[in-house]
Amino acid sequence: MSKKDYIVKYVAIWGIISGILFFIYNQLSEYGLSFSSLVAGSWLIDFVTAILTFAIVGGVLGYMIWKGQLKRQAKGDHYA
Repeated sequence: MSKKDYIVKYVAIWGIISGILFFIYNQLSEYGLSFSSLVAGSWLIDFVTAILTFAIVGGVLGYMIWKGQLKRQAKGDHYA
């Protein structure tokens, strides 16, 4: 797989899903099942911040995994 494939895969799979789950967990731990926070609070900014943060971390993780695979292939590891 190419570098772009790894980065996109980990941003989409790890980053966005983890960001959404973190946002839901954070909202539940802060407000419980009250939906009034969605009307009155700054939930949109919190949601976008969580998604972007985890997407960036997912991209870095994908790049690091791609780089590790590249090093293994350079060493001649056939399982890379």
